[in-house]
Amino acid sequence: AGLQAGKQQKLELTALLRQVQEGDVKGRRPAKTKPEAQAEFDARRQLKGMTPEEALNRLESLVRRLASETVA
Repeated sequence: AGLQAGKQQKLELTALLRQVQEGDVKGRRPAKTKPEAQAEFDARRQLKGMTPEEALNRLESLVRRLASETVA
């Protein structure tokens, strides 16, 4: 079956993973012509100040929740 994540969940997964790996987002928000990049930037910006450990805990919780929804 595999995990089924919606767009918002994929954004959250990506943002949390990058927070773990890279820390806070840096730089400027992408141009309006790149809405997907803007959405990812915004999702990452919401995590500003979160420690890698905290981001990893949230990431693990989200993956577990998605996995249980897939099984259910």
